[in-house]
Amino acid sequence: MEAQKFIIRYGCNDFMFEGTVLELTSIVWTLEKLTPVLFSTTSETYKEPVLRKKLLIYSARKEVDADTNSTNTTYAIDK
Repeated sequence: MEAQKFIIRYGCNDFMFEGTVLELTSIVWTLEKLTPVLFSTTSETYKEPVLRKKLLIYSARKEVDADTNSTNTTYAIDK
């Protein structure tokens, strides 16, 4: 299987993943077992937010910004 790039959106976080669809499946199963929590600075505890837990996955492609000489790697959702 050929490695592909994916953007995984889980809660309010985005992750870049490069690998096979089979490896992605394993990650998705693991992420779905997690419950997102936020740290409360007032009580110094973790609270489960009302944020949606929905997992979204997008195929991604590397994007080059010709206007800048930036060394940052930029990815875009492949439409």
